[in-house]
Amino acid sequence: LLCVSGLTYVNNYRVDSIIGIDVNPSIELETSRSERVLAAKALNDDAAVILNGMNLKGVDLDVAVNAVIGSMLKNGYVDDLRNSILISVENPNTAKSAALQDKLSEEVNAILEASDLEGAVLSQTISEDEALKKLAAEYNISTGKAALIQNLLSQDSALKFSDLTKLSITELSLLADARKAELEGVKSTGTAANVYIGAPKAREIALTHVGLAEADARFI
Repeated sequence: LLCVSGLTYVNNYRVDSIIGIDVNPSIELETSRSERVLAAKALNDDAAVILNGMNLKGVDLDVAVNAVIGSMLKNGYVDDLRNSILISVENPNTAKSAALQDKLSEEVNAILEASDLEGAVLSQTISEDEALKKLAAEYNISTGKAALIQNLLSQDSALKFSDLTKLSITELSLLADARKAELEGVKSTGTAANVYIGAPKAREIALTHVGLAEADARFI
């Protein structure tokens, strides 16, 4: 009886994996070995909007991810211009972590395709890191987003962690592309939407607004 009870507890009630889902909302799902949700945590105000009215405890991970992404779409946090989603998996078993990473990435891609949205999905596995968790808690982001930012900082020391926490996953993805940063261990599918108009378009808009020709203006 003790053996059966212990196995039941390990499979259904002890945290086995932590799944991070980031766009700008940052959400973490704690799951059991049997891939049922034990807790869903909103890590910032936007995430609280996403989880409002949801009770995901005891729900299969697949169903929970579908519900979270669906709520992000419904509430306008994922659209044609904010089309990038980061999936992070933390599990002490490296093989299971990698398999879960691929599985969830495929599921999120399928959800976006079903919504006729050309999305970009970034995925990664992360290891337990108390310093990183403390940093994530300080800025109200997931450990996964903190890991992605640290990855980007390792490629470009001119960037600042505090500045990057304010960016969405789409913006971080575009920044990585612009800096030609090779993010170690991060898999990606699709292309991040270009949310920036660029300097030439900005000049054109500014000149039109003040009614000047480019020859009559000086840009500083």
